Amino acid sequence: MGLVLKSDVKAPGFFRGDGSEKCTVQEWEELMLVYMRRKGFNTQEQSDEVLSKLMGRARDVVRVGLRSDPRIDLSQGPGPIFDILKQHFSDIVYSDMPIADFYTTLPLTGEKPFDYWIRLNRAIDVAGDCIRRQGKKLEDPAREVVAMFIRHCPDPGLCLIFKCKPLLQWTAGEVHERLEEHQRENKAKHSTCPPVTVSLKQGVSSPVALPKDNPVAAAAPRPAPVAASSHNPAEPFAQVIALLERVLEQRPQQTVETNGSRPQQRFRRRLNPSLPCAICGGGDHSTVQHCRNDHLCYLCHAPGHTRMTCSRASAQEPVPQTAGLTQRGPTNPQGN
Repeated sequence: MGLVLKSDVKAPGFFRGDGSEKCTVQEWEELMLVYMRRKGFNTQEQSDEVLSKLMGRARDVVRVGLRSDPRIDLSQGPGPIFDILKQHFSDIVYSDMPIADFYTTLPLTGEKPFDYWIRLNRAIDVAGDCIRRQGKKLEDPAREVVAMFIRHCPDPGLCLIFKCKPLLQWTAGEVHERLEEHQRENKAKHSTCPPVTVSLKQGVSSPVALPKDNPVAAAAPRPAPVAASSHNPAEPFAQVIALLERVLEQRPQQTVETNGSRPQQRFRRRLNPSLPCAICGGGDHSTVQHCRNDHLCYLCHAPGHTRMTCSRASAQEPVPQTAGLTQRGPTNPQGN
């Protein structure tokens, strides 16, 4: 005689629809389907079992809904019962334009990529239920979720990864794998951050504790400034700001001095007291410079011609050369 032990399947609790349940209507539906599948109920028995688990307002709403629509056939399964329950007791609003509602599911401020991925999958499930209730069918819900997530991904790093190939080539499995990898990297970063902060705090406090044990270190002049800087962390910033103010105060003075010194240097270079201008008598330039600037003749200082065409050029004798010869003539016999 063989004894076969079967696992006892616990039935879900009653659904009243007054908010006293510990689960939502969607979760209660899943629990009931799993329970009936393990019990081996057929489709007609499943509908009767679901009706027996309804109490209070939920039972009244379902009975009125079934009586009002004689086209409902419970012999095909408890699907119509669950649809009535979700329509009246679900937190999710079922609209007449489910696809439009799905396309308005955008990431919230500060929402993580994985949370947005889960919310999109819930939204497509709701849209699928609404379309199925209208007698239609959603062709590829996974494709819609992938397209919405890649277009509105809240993480810039993941956006760059998703741009490495066209949008239509990404599958739901690949996107989910990238999200899990992104979550693992974030957890690894958060797990490595606390030891770093602890080591930094220990490193700051260790120089202050050294003078208590080591008398040689107590005599060193370094610990006092370190302690002061630790109590006043804004002091280095104040020093930097004061240094920048000094630099800004000195820069305008330097520019004024350099700008004022250049005209003086140019004036000193042009000033030649031994060569005053014979035309205007100015001491800041020579006669040659005056003639060159005003296009005057170098001989007669008149405009309209040059020294080569001047009338005084033919009448003037080479006085400097003859004067030099006459002065050197008498000196030669004396030298001899």
